[in-house]
Amino acid sequence: MTAPQFAATLDGNPRARTGEIVSEILRITPFGMTSTNLFKEEHDADGPGTVEILSAPERAFDIGIDRAEPTLVVDVDGVVAVAEEASTVN
Repeated sequence: MTAPQFAATLDGNPRARTGEIVSEILRITPFGMTSTNLFKEEHDADGPGTVEILSAPERAFDIGIDRAEPTLVVDVDGVVAVAEEASTVN
């Protein structure tokens, strides 16, 4: 289920915008990543990079992500799921 606030903020395309954000953080082209590429294993994301991947969507979409959810933030799909959940709570 797509969260209304999250989808509206992203013009109905949350995966594309989230992929752009993550690509910028990992310094790769958006075309070099799929929604299921693992950040750490496939793109060498380190601890600070992972924290930035979690906090950047908060700033971009004006949401608060539960810090108890970092285990889900391993790929773009996980970031989208956590952001959608956060947008329904806010």
